[in-house]
Amino acid sequence: MLPRNGQIVIYGKEGHAEVNALKGQTSGTAIVIGSEDDLSKIDLLPPCENLQSDHKSVDGFRQIVTIIRNGWKR
Repeated sequence: MLPRNGQIVIYGKEGHAEVNALKGQTSGTAIVIGSEDDLSKIDLLPPCENLQSDHKSVDGFRQIVTIIRNGWKR
């Protein structure tokens, strides 16, 4: 479920079957990021829910979340 006035961010590979399935559950509105280079896709103002695809590393996911929580700026 989409957070109220927010966005869903999926850490995974765009086009991967699992990511497509997750994105489909959001009516295609989720933002997919695969690395720090993709963080500019995220609008940090509204609430954000993060999902991880299991084909990506947990450590990579934690790193992305830490960067965002520490006030990442575009």
